[in-house]
Amino acid sequence: MKWIILLIFSLGIGKGQAQAQEVSPLITAMTWEEASRVALKERKIVFAVVGVSPEEQQRVRKLFSNESLGLFLSRNTVGIAINMQTVDNEFFERKLLMSPWPAYAFFMPYGDLLESVPVKEVGGNADKLLEVGREALRRAEIRKNNSRSVDFREGKLENLLAEADSDGKLLFVMGRTDTCWSCLFMEKNVLNLDKVADFYNSHFISVRTDTFVSGDLHYPYYFFLNESGKIVHAAEGLMDEEIFIEMGKTALKKAEGVVFETVAFDSLLVRASREGKGVFLDLYFLTGAERKQLEKKIWRDPRVAEFWERHFVSGSYSVQEEEGRRIKEKYALAGNQFFCFVDAEGNIQHQIVNVESAEELLGEAQRVLAGNGWKAMSEKYRQGERSADFIEEYIRTSGRAGRMKQAGEAASSYLSGLGGDSLRKAKYWELYRTYVTDARSELFLYVRVHRAELGTLYGQEAVERKIREIWQAGAGDFVQETDEGWRFDELAFKEYVKGLKKEKVDGWRIIARAARMDAAEKTGDWRTYTELAEERWNEEKISEAELYGWGVKINENCLDKSIRFKAARWFAVAAADMERKERLTGKINLSSYKGFFEKLVDELVQ
Repeated sequence: MKWIILLIFSLGIGKGQAQAQEVSPLITAMTWEEASRVALKERKIVFAVVGVSPEEQQRVRKLFSNESLGLFLSRNTVGIAINMQTVDNEFFERKLLMSPWPAYAFFMPYGDLLESVPVKEVGGNADKLLEVGREALRRAEIRKNNSRSVDFREGKLENLLAEADSDGKLLFVMGRTDTCWSCLFMEKNVLNLDKVADFYNSHFISVRTDTFVSGDLHYPYYFFLNESGKIVHAAEGLMDEEIFIEMGKTALKKAEGVVFETVAFDSLLVRASREGKGVFLDLYFLTGAERKQLEKKIWRDPRVAEFWERHFVSGSYSVQEEEGRRIKEKYALAGNQFFCFVDAEGNIQHQIVNVESAEELLGEAQRVLAGNGWKAMSEKYRQGERSADFIEEYIRTSGRAGRMKQAGEAASSYLSGLGGDSLRKAKYWELYRTYVTDARSELFLYVRVHRAELGTLYGQEAVERKIREIWQAGAGDFVQETDEGWRFDELAFKEYVKGLKKEKVDGWRIIARAARMDAAEKTGDWRTYTELAEERWNEEKISEAELYGWGVKINENCLDKSIRFKAARWFAVAAADMERKERLTGKINLSSYKGFFEKLVDELVQ
């Protein structure tokens, strides 16, 4: 061992050097560079007693007389003392990462701070300093075997968010300053560890900022942002590598959004009862681009995920599968896409046919918690509540619930009471435009007579579109459900169609054919259904989704082999056309229904 143990020493200091003081035999008279060189050679770390005043030296000497502490320091460290009264003390202030002194500090040779603790905090407690030293030694061993660090990027926020979205990652933001000890320590001792670097570089796009964030957070702060720039998780402060990685894992878990289960519905109710929560049901027909957008914009929104975690147990079911069909039938849901709020006893409270934003969904959930869901409002309406504010909200709530017939009847009754002239007011016209479909009402006659005046107020195209919509809805009024099943009044329907032609309704043939096809489906007349469907497919622009829906209905309800074979031919032809287009363009349309069509062909011909 080439270094000398001294009791009293005093050295001058040049740039990057330390002036020794009388402290203990465990402290050498070396400069920082000399101590680092020796520590590197002997595989030790550098221990510095920083800024100890003459008055404190006696207490420090007594502390170092502890046998366990002395043995640890002599075996694992090269000790020096730092005189912070010299003109060059800024060198060690930087190395201390702005931590307070007088202090005991442990460093990598020629390198960064590993641990420091104020002299006053240690006092005469040798075990305290021994604990800090052991932690420093642990960090040093980790540092010796690490070569990578978190890759912090530069660029505009919107570009980084777009990159994160493209890579399927979150954006990790670290707020830091050069005057923040914890920030500097994290950068020197945590962010440059292989384990941390590999985890963060794999899962996040990382960026640093010195922008101050108001609120309760302090430097260093950490934000995890999703592709929309919304905060998924936030934290602050000094952390070791394990806690720092755990923070990232928490962010990734939160970023998954609402957790949907696929267990049996009854099991969902049991769990909801046990946890004192409600039940939220996502009932869907098909997966695809729209559902991916729903997941991205709404289910993974941090506010929605947090709110749902507190208040609901969530289940997701396809209405094409047994459990989804059973739930749909239980609650008499008429469509193929519903979001339902149910209590732990299985009683429906509210339902929505679609949502456009996280804000809208949160508003509907809060409505449920406040006891103003569709079911509760329907009961109030049944009991005779008719105040204007209630009626208008009840109409809108029923519409959002997909109960358009219920909403339309209430709107028609309400607006009829106000008279046709009420439609000159925008809010009443909006209720009429959105919900009323009664082709026999005085209101409809008023709209047709005053179509020019209303067109001046709301746009002629919008008014004409509404008139056509009501004619179309009226065409569907001739098939009614009875105790014996669905009954179609074909004679009355034919008279209605004559009225359409007499009124010169634009597209009357399309209106009549769609209504007749609907009647054929309800009455089980699948031969007429397929004939009309084929006419529509040949003459109208039919979407892949609608065509597929026709095939599913025939497959599930029609046993006639000749009809099934005829339908199978549609989908074979459609799938072949898609295949041909893909070969010609060299592009595969991932959102096409080709696979669904091919599967339907197999099922229909079986």
